[in-house]
Amino acid sequence: MFGQGRALLDAVPRYHVDYQEQLSTNSETRWTFRITVDGTWTPNLFNFYYRVYPRLVSNLAIPFQLDHQSSKSITVIKQQDRFIFSNPGRLRIPLIGYLKAG
Repeated sequence: MFGQGRALLDAVPRYHVDYQEQLSTNSETRWTFRITVDGTWTPNLFNFYYRVYPRLVSNLAIPFQLDHQSSKSITVIKQQDRFIFSNPGRLRIPLIGYLKAG
């Protein structure tokens, strides 16, 4: 999450982060904007998130806001025969639509 250059690759040799905007209608254009490991920043997940997130939400038609103010926590429980993931957030679609989509 907060690793530095060589330490990231020592821990995860194939580690690489890459954000691409592919907004051109020209099939010859590979990408129109890109954030990747280029030596100008420390490419840990924390820095990557704060570089990419503003681009993801910059032109959304409806206001979007993340709200992490909750008295409940995200919980992950490992039991002998299962994993249980709990998120106090709400679905942005009706449950029936979520279940129908698979």
